[in-house]
Amino acid sequence: MRVGAFELNRPYFFAGIAKLVFPSVDDVLRLSDSPKQYNIQDVETFLTSEMPYETAKEAYEHITGDELSAHHMHETTNAIGAQAGILEVCPSKEELEEKSINYPKVGIVVRS
Repeated sequence: MRVGAFELNRPYFFAGIAKLVFPSVDDVLRLSDSPKQYNIQDVETFLTSEMPYETAKEAYEHITGDELSAHHMHETTNAIGAQAGILEVCPSKEELEEKSINYPKVGIVVRS
């Protein structure tokens, strides 16, 4: 459902005498450089991580009434994934040890 559209003028301010730089409207509103804002990118990434791209595209369109291509969703997911390094996505040694303490052993036998 679309509520409406609006135009946003995004000026940049610099006061030369005082040498003050004011944050841009983009920074204050936390706007993305992309035409699709962060909340939309978040939904795209969630859907594409849970289902195939074409199905994610259809789900997004069904829920929002807005169209995105499966190709766009693929590119967005890859761009966000490229920013996440292994240290950000893998649990620490302490987290792994905590999980092993909280979950009962299931009797797995490892043979070499």
